[in-house]
Amino acid sequence: MDDEIPSTTQQTEALILALYEPAPPETIARIQETLHRLQRAPSAWCIARDLLSYADDKVKFFGALTLIVKLNTERHFQSLLTLNASSSLSVDDISELLQNLVGWLIESLTNGSSAMVIRKLCSALVTFFLYFPKQWELCIRHLCCSLCEGVPASQESVLSPVNFSGFLGDADPRKLHAAVWFCGTLVDEAAKVEMNSATHSGLYEILMLNVSDAMALMTSAFGCNESSPTFRNVDLRRDVIICLQATFMTLRDTDSGAQETIDHAVSHLGPFLAQSIIRNVGGNASRSELDRLSEPLKKMVSHHLNARAWLEQALFDPSFPSQQVSREAKLIFLKKVIK
Repeated sequence: MDDEIPSTTQQTEALILALYEPAPPETIARIQETLHRLQRAPSAWCIARDLLSYADDKVKFFGALTLIVKLNTERHFQSLLTLNASSSLSVDDISELLQNLVGWLIESLTNGSSAMVIRKLCSALVTFFLYFPKQWELCIRHLCCSLCEGVPASQESVLSPVNFSGFLGDADPRKLHAAVWFCGTLVDEAAKVEMNSATHSGLYEILMLNVSDAMALMTSAFGCNESSPTFRNVDLRRDVIICLQATFMTLRDTDSGAQETIDHAVSHLGPFLAQSIIRNVGGNASRSELDRLSEPLKKMVSHHLNARAWLEQALFDPSFPSQQVSREAKLIFLKKVIK
């Protein structure tokens, strides 16, 4: 006989935390099954919302995961791509859901939630976009504006032309990092979608609307707090490189307009990318940290003839703190990045 599904957030919290306590395998399996059934229950939306207000990151993570489960299991959502009347959600319901998802991400950033919670909420937003692209066409711009303003922005407020790069210039690095995670997850998940299917009709065209905003985001995120590099900023730069590489590799064989935008961004970032990595990361890094950076750079820069020159110039610049990284380490790094 199945255990009863918890009816309160307190009961749900107790089950979640019990998963992290020593217990027989059969007990853990029973708890997991109960929580899985809860995630598919009609009350799961409300419970997920309440769990996200808890202090414990394990509880908040489960709340964010529940949002993704609900989005993926409520299959009638897909009919809303064509606004099918048989759906149980109205356009207003979708708009409210988006505002709530963005609001929960903002709150989680404000209250210091861990990276695993922020990443999972970004995944929930990507899941939302893949089901409802027509209801969130300028997703990157809307999310960035919302994060920077600290409240969910209206869809209409981001339709008019704005100096998006300038707007991002003073943004908090942690908010930019969340936006980069969203962008990277969006690229990864979109690459798995069959764009020609009826279910995802129009998705490709909407994704193309976001390419220039994605490039502006990555350019701003890579340059943030340049005068005061920290471990967090090192990780942000690394994630920008990973996201830029994924975008480049996913879209390199697509229409020329998108490719031109990406090539322009890479060419613009190239020398700055190399100098920032070498001076602000490599200059304060061990050889292992240089190695860590070489992998995401590899595929992207191999398509740009100037990449080796950019990196060589930065690596062997007289101002580079060579006492921390040997010439041998620099040459090994170059070899790993560009064969």
